[in-house]
Amino acid sequence: MRERIINAAIRYSGIVFVADTPNGRHSTVISAMHMANINTIEMAGPDNQGFITNTGRFVDRVEALEIAVTADQIIEGRRLSRELFSEDVW
Repeated sequence: MRERIINAAIRYSGIVFVADTPNGRHSTVISAMHMANINTIEMAGPDNQGFITNTGRFVDRVEALEIAVTADQIIEGRRLSRELFSEDVW
């Protein structure tokens, strides 16, 4: 099975939070965490933001870009940086 990116995720204090819908964005996760009274300022940094793959793995933005390119998930015409952003795939 080819690994694919399925959702934006945030890792905080050993817990991985994901959007409640497929193809969610990091802002969706941050909003839900904020509503749950979780300190979103500390965890919103780039080191904590990543993605979940179809194998259930949390990967950072750099590894996620490699996976998304290999799985041919990048939206045509997107100008990529060295990290994946949800806008690059959905």
